[in-house]
Amino acid sequence: MVVSLTRREILEQLVRLGIRDWRELKQACSGFERYWRRQFKPTA
Repeated sequence: MVVSLTRREILEQLVRLGIRDWRELKQACSGFERYWRRQFKPTA
């Protein structure tokens, strides 16, 4: 089962973690997306 979060859900979680600055939010969101893309990348 793969759980997928929307960008809005990711941003809401990051705000709950205390990230408030817009630039930090964008950077953290991108990092979060990269991390999960790598986790679910199919292996050959």
